[in-house]
Amino acid sequence: MSEIIFEVDNKNNLDNKVRNINESIEEIGFKNTANIYSISNTSKFGGEIGWVEEQRLSKKVMQELKKMNISENTSPFQTGGSFMILKIDDIKYEEKIIDKEVQLQKIIQFETDKQLERFSKIFYNKLKINTSINES
Repeated sequence: MSEIIFEVDNKNNLDNKVRNINESIEEIGFKNTANIYSISNTSKFGGEIGWVEEQRLSKKVMQELKKMNISENTSPFQTGGSFMILKIDDIKYEEKIIDKEVQLQKIIQFETDKQLERFSKIFYNKLKINTSINES
């Protein structure tokens, strides 16, 4: 998979930038366009991300990719404060043997970490509210 990540200031700039990127992809190809327009670290490698497991992709990205065939580009979509265009370079299907116990432990650890993070944020906010600084 390959990517082009770019930022814009406002809606008018988005339309112009997307038009410029699409024209560039048609003229010089996706990799060269990624070198020019992408703000991602992958731009040095023509936007190439490499092989990505389907489970590691967000739902939003998966929705975009399911609409595509190999060598096609997605329409730009927003991710965080930037926009992304993806290209599927190739698809590989692998059969994996999954150790259910290891996966269960990973899920438990992830959920535990998430819960501890919530508790620490609650505690921090409570401290912040209840703390006052007296200037004397």
